[in-house]
Amino acid sequence: MRRLAYVAGLASLVMACGASSEPSSSRAHTPGDTAVPIPPEAQQQAARASGVGRLLFEYDKVAAEGTDVMLANADATDRASLGGYLVLHDALRWSVVFFTKGDDPRICARITIEPGKPPVFQRVRPAEPASDAERIAIRTRQAAIAAVPSVVQPLNPVVFTGADAVEVRRLAGELGSGPPDEKVIVYLLAGSTRPNVAVLGRHYRAVARTDGTIEKIEPMSKAPIEIPMAPPPGAKSAGLMVSHVLGDWPTEAHVFASLLYRHPVFVMTARGNFSVDGERIERLSP
Repeated sequence: MRRLAYVAGLASLVMACGASSEPSSSRAHTPGDTAVPIPPEAQQQAARASGVGRLLFEYDKVAAEGTDVMLANADATDRASLGGYLVLHDALRWSVVFFTKGDDPRICARITIEPGKPPVFQRVRPAEPASDAERIAIRTRQAAIAAVPSVVQPLNPVVFTGADAVEVRRLAGELGSGPPDEKVIVYLLAGSTRPNVAVLGRHYRAVARTDGTIEKIEPMSKAPIEIPMAPPPGAKSAGLMVSHVLGDWPTEAHVFASLLYRHPVFVMTARGNFSVDGERIERLSP
């Protein structure tokens, strides 16, 4: 198993009793601290973190559900040919599309997920050509993975196209005053081979053109961050604590982690300490 380093600074599980694996002089504030208003210059960053973090969580949840359905239905032929998946989203439904390996990926299964209904599995055999939109998403997904300098954790891609890509760019302040040009936004969410850990990095965010050219790819933390989730006997976890040195404010990765692990995330930055509880972000008093 590959050994993973913690991000420079702190990353730990916070105990309800106040215990922490870190020295008290460098600990983050815990839930009893008083919340103060987020400064005006951070309002857009907070809106971005909340909005994009929620979308990442929704896409990731659908991907997990679709993968479970695929594994329950896949035969030996399916398993031998699988190259990856895409989550697609429109106003009516979600779907998870699985595609084959190779330079010319083809669609081999589709799973439709609608609220209040059981997932619908459709095997596609022989595998069929991807649509134009699917080809763009697959091409960009693969290009983003290839652009990661060194892969040391499993990476779960989230590909935003169409209206969702525009919304993600709007929240990030990346749109000008005119009509938006077409881009694809790819998040590569780190996973882990270790059991019972919360993964807060190393995630990546990429901006790409529809021809698959990666315009920008950036890590969202300085190193992998994996926090053991099991508290000591008799203790109860109150949240996750992490330092963030690549920016001054919490990010969508912290919102995603709070929603995924159902724990508050206490984020320490150069501009102060913050509580991220689901989509709610508060600044904690010194």
